[in-house]
Amino acid sequence: MDNMDNKTATLDNKMDNKSSQKVATKYYCKYCDYTTSKLSNWKKHIKTRKHMDNMDNSRITKSSSKVAKSSSKTKKWTCACGKSYKYASGYSKHKKKCTFIHEAETENVIIVHEEKKELHEMTKEELEKTLLIEQIHTERYKRSKSPENTSNGTVGNANSGAVGNSNIVGNNNNNQFNIQLFLNEDCKNALSIQDFAKQLTVTMEELSLLKDSEPKGIEEIIRSNLMKYALTERPMHNHEKKWYVKDRDEGWEDNKGENIVKSVKTGISQKSGPVFVENNPDWLTNHRIGEKYAETMAAAMSEPSGRTTNKVLKSIKTECEIKKDL
Repeated sequence: MDNMDNKTATLDNKMDNKSSQKVATKYYCKYCDYTTSKLSNWKKHIKTRKHMDNMDNSRITKSSSKVAKSSSKTKKWTCACGKSYKYASGYSKHKKKCTFIHEAETENVIIVHEEKKELHEMTKEELEKTLLIEQIHTERYKRSKSPENTSNGTVGNANSGAVGNSNIVGNNNNNQFNIQLFLNEDCKNALSIQDFAKQLTVTMEELSLLKDSEPKGIEEIIRSNLMKYALTERPMHNHEKKWYVKDRDEGWEDNKGENIVKSVKTGISQKSGPVFVENNPDWLTNHRIGEKYAETMAAAMSEPSGRTTNKVLKSIKTECEIKKDL
């Protein structure tokens, strides 16, 4: 009986060993060369990144081999994300779902929107300036091609220095003078009316004239100071009965010219005291000269009336007029 039991146990052990051997080789991954006897371990393994990468690499290798053998029969559709498809239908379906493509398209849309936003934020002044520059290049190109350009003056001649009463900005018969182009391009580095007034030079003779006749005194001071600057450096121009004055903050403005007289008078009031004292050092001890000082300073410090302003502007118009040679 004992021998029978021993034989049975031995047979059972052999069967168990065979069973164990079968289980031990049941779960084998050829992609990773991985073996396990437990189903739970196997399930974990096939979900690992290593297994999926090895499996994809193996498929790509096989696919490449097949394509090499039958490249004339098989087309390979490859997406930007790296995935490949044998048939166009599969590739087309993938494109509709591929997040890689959608993200790229989204980035492009964002860029376009940002560019449009910058365009919308461009100020009206900047936009007008851009258009003017483009128009300038076009007109200058036309002028350079014109035969008459070699004999007639152009806007560029205005840069040649102070020209007194002959402020002619030439054009040939095929071109119409554009005052805005002239101001924004050729006169872009002109003084502002504020800086012009600040840099005024005043003589004792001009102050005496100012005391006797305010309009004539202002006119003479403006004329003598304008002569120091080239046409394109001046802060004021007159064209077709309209004044164009360069403001420090606003740039070129078309107005009635009141700001010219007002700014110049401010400059005169600041310069007149030192000039008078330098030319009359005994003004404190000489009663007659002291009275003259008081009268001169009163004329220099007073606000110009509308009548005075109109007289001054009418008188200096000739020196400031931009003429057209049509």
